[in-house]
Amino acid sequence: MSNLGSGSVPADGGGGMNVSTRRRIIDAAMSLVEERGIAEVSMSAIAERAALSRQTIYNNFANVEAAVCAYMIDEIDDMVADIDAQLAAMGDPASQLREFIRMAMHRFAGHDFIISLRMAMSPETEGVIATHLSHAQRVLGRIIDEGVESGDFRTHMPGEVISETIFHMVGGLAPFIARGGDPDVTAERVSTMLLEGLRC
Repeated sequence: MSNLGSGSVPADGGGGMNVSTRRRIIDAAMSLVEERGIAEVSMSAIAERAALSRQTIYNNFANVEAAVCAYMIDEIDDMVADIDAQLAAMGDPASQLREFIRMAMHRFAGHDFIISLRMAMSPETEGVIATHLSHAQRVLGRIIDEGVESGDFRTHMPGEVISETIFHMVGGLAPFIARGGDPDVTAERVSTMLLEGLRC
């Protein structure tokens, strides 16, 4: 029986769940998925690994994919919070753009397993993940808008189009970085290319 299915994706980051229990379940699920592959992991195996009852597992997540989705949401939300906190102390948009790209590249490093795992997710789960990723795109959009308003960036394209294009460009490099590409070198090259274009 498949562990993947619709109607199983957490609608939020786990509101209403016991935080400690939720973390134990997610950690157990991810360790098993990494060892066996998501198709070979059952809710019973997660219960055994987490030392919890099957009922407790089902009280928190409908299936394995829901637990994996929760892990990904946590990672994305942590990334956005870290980027927001770091950029808050930086003034000029060019420096913020460089730092956004640098931090994103470092998040990708060593995450080949997680990036590959997204390919196994259902459309519903992918939609939830994309919604949380859109928070990062909004941060990028704010940087572009501030740059245009200050005159640091010069463009006739709408800021929303620019931020979306940059967001997908950076995201497209995730597999390369995850498989061993240098995050700092790549971030510097991408940032320099983008800033040259935005300052034309």
